[in-house]
Amino acid sequence: MEFTLPYHQTSVPVHIEDNRCAGIIYPNHVDPPAEKDVIQNALASVSGPMTLKDFTDDNDEILVIVNDATRPTPTARILSLLSPGLPLSRCRFLVATGSHRAPDTGELEWIFGPFLQEIRQNGRIHIHDARA
Repeated sequence: MEFTLPYHQTSVPVHIEDNRCAGIIYPNHVDPPAEKDVIQNALASVSGPMTLKDFTDDNDEILVIVNDATRPTPTARILSLLSPGLPLSRCRFLVATGSHRAPDTGELEWIFGPFLQEIRQNGRIHIHDARA
């Protein structure tokens, strides 16, 4: 059996003998417009006592936890949808690496996209280190 395995920003060709493979399970694909709708609907239908704006207005410092680059979370796209109600100047970001190594500069650019320079100011990005 031949297939392509996504790996970081590229893919790797893989060969597995047919008798050693029961099958391949693929993740569901989410189109960016649907992703945007899901996030906007979630923000519009908060069931608790506070909206995102209420929460951010009432807090001087906000911690945002994001995945490292080993996860396909579209953090930059999510931040673009949250940024109207999320004052980035009052946010600190924790990159949750689990047991992975710290992300390099290119990976930070992939995670945060156009927001990297703004949130990097004043050391507002902390990289989790499970070994420390």
